[in-house]
Formats: sequence, C-alpha cells, structure tokens
Amino acid sequence: MNPITRTTPSHRRIKTPVATGLTLAIALIGFLAAGGCTPRQGPDSNPTDVARPFRTAGEVSEVRRKELLASLRSTAVSVVGFYRPDIHAMASEPLSITLEADGCKKTIDLSGLEPQLIQKDARTREIIRGYIEPQLPAFDQERLKGMGFERAAKLITPWLCNSGELEALTRPLKPAGGFQAIPIIAALCWTPVVQFPGTEQSIVPIGDEVRTAWKISFEKTVETALANIRPALTPDAIETINIGMNDKIGRLRTGINPAVIVLPEFLPTARKAWKSDDNLVVVLMARTSITLMEAGHKKFLDSVLPRTLAATEKMPDALCRAPLLLDDNGFSAFKYEPTTKPATKPAATRPKPYVVH
Repeated sequence: MNPITRTTPSHRRIKTPVATGLTLAIALIGFLAAGGCTPRQGPDSNPTDVARPFRTAGEVSEVRRKELLASLRSTAVSVVGFYRPDIHAMASEPLSITLEADGCKKTIDLSGLEPQLIQKDARTREIIRGYIEPQLPAFDQERLKGMGFERAAKLITPWLCNSGELEALTRPLKPAGGFQAIPIIAALCWTPVVQFPGTEQSIVPIGDEVRTAWKISFEKTVETALANIRPALTPDAIETINIGMNDKIGRLRTGINPAVIVLPEFLPTARKAWKSDDNLVVVLMARTSITLMEAGHKKFLDSVLPRTLAATEKMPDALCRAPLLLDDNGFSAFKYEPTTKPATKPAATRPKPYVVH
C-alpha cells in the first residue's frame, strides 16, 4: 500500500498532513500576491492628501477673497453691459474694469469699493453703477472727439427735455466746456445729442469741445439732428381718435421721437392728417405720451383738457406740466380759460317731516 494514501472501503482518497500543508502554502502565496489585508482607511491612505498642502485660516480667507473679487468684476462688467450696451467692458485684476468704444479706452479702478462690496450687500449692482456712471460723461466726450463728425453724424438726433433733465445731462460738462440748447418755452427746450444704440442712458450731449474738435458750428448739429428725424414725420406718425362727429384727439405713435414736434413741418402735417386749419394744443404728459387737441374746439377742451392736465400733474416724469399752443409762429404757453363752468349739484335740503294727523 502506498505510504501517502490509503484506500477505504468507500474508495475515497484521504489527504495526509503533507498534502494539507502544501495546500495552505499555495493559498498563503496567493493571498500575499493579492495584497494582503485591506489597509486601514484614513487621511494618510490617499496619495493626493499627502500632496495637498495644509491651509491656514488666513490662506483660506485669501482664497475666498479672490473668488469674491472675481465675482465682483463679473458683476461690474454686467452692470456696464446692461445700462450702456454701446460700451464694451473687460475685467482686470484685482478689481477694475476697462471700457472700450470706438477706439477710446478708459480703466476704472473699483478697489476703493472693496470694503463695501466685500460684505455681499444686496445693493452691490447699485453701488457699482453709482461709482461708474459719473465717470462716463468724460469718456463719452473723448469718444465723440475720436469718432469725428462724419462717423457721428448719422447718430445725431434732437432730444426734447425740461430744465431739470437738461441740467442733469450737461452738469458733467460745465467744468470742461459749455453747452447749447434751443428753448421752446421757459421750462422746455431741445438740443442735438448723439443717440448710441441701446437704452436712453446712451444719450450723449455734444459739448462745445467736441464741436471744436469736429470743426463745425452748433447750427450744423441742429441741421443734422432735424434732418435725421424728418423721415419719421408722416401722417401715420399721429394716431387719431375721433370723438363724436367733429372732435378728435391725437397722440404720437410709440417709437416716434417726441422731438418731431419741433420740426417746422409738424403743424402742416397734423393739419393735413386731420383735414383742419386749426392750431394745436400740445400736452407733454411724458416722453412717450404726447397728446394733441384742436385749439378752436372750446367745448371739447373743457371736457378733456382739465382731466388731462390733472393726470399730467401726477406724472413724475412729465416733460412739461403746462399745455402748449402750436400755431404758425411756433410754440407758446396756452392760456386756458374754461368757457363753461363745471356743472354743480344743487345744495342738499333737509326734507320736511311728514306729520300724520
């Protein structure tokens, strides 16, 4: 019989201690080749943790500050793009933006605002705009000088404004040079401006220094401005509402520059559209709401004009709160006096008591 194995009645082969030891040795070699026990998990087990430097509280604070400054630069660029889409803005580190338009460049340093902006104030956009906006007029004037009259001519348009708006528009120009406007009545005037594509904030006055650089007169800018809006003045520019058989009220259509009323052709155009030779009463409720009525229709004026003027008084952005008269001699204040007194109710009387006898 073989000394290593022996046969049992059931003919099964029984392993001896020698075979069992050999099996364990093979299993141990495979276990070690597989890497042995799973290593303990922890910070030291990740190779990237070994390479990552330890950050102090100051370093973490500086990282967060840089991230916030990047966000503020992006916000500043967004503010300029929203309010002045005609100007291209680029962010610069640490906290500044560079404005560029028509070959003119200007860098605005916002680092002085960092203590305010770092607090994540809800008024961040308002603070940034309030700091940038006062610096734009000087940039715009230099931009116009560089453009030259030939390039800017197609952008020149008349701007209708009251005395308060004119003061706000021209205040930044006073230290550097003068400015001219054409009066209509005491509190209302118009002036040639450059209207860049975009919002109303893109209106730029043409200062005396710009005209000097262009080598043109004020009268030339007036002529150019009126010529640019003349094509918009057609009978369809006035939206007419017929009231009754003979009365009508008119309004300038949306999108029409309200300064078309200063064109010499405006009154003849309105008369032709209405088939009338009457003068016009003009109420400037707002820049987008110009109301026209026939001056000779006194009863109609009595029924409409008082309510229109009352609404104008409540308009915070009214161009002029007094009605104007437009006749062949131009504009003047309309001296309105009602021809009929408003109806009044009779005084209330106390009913006599009814006595039953």
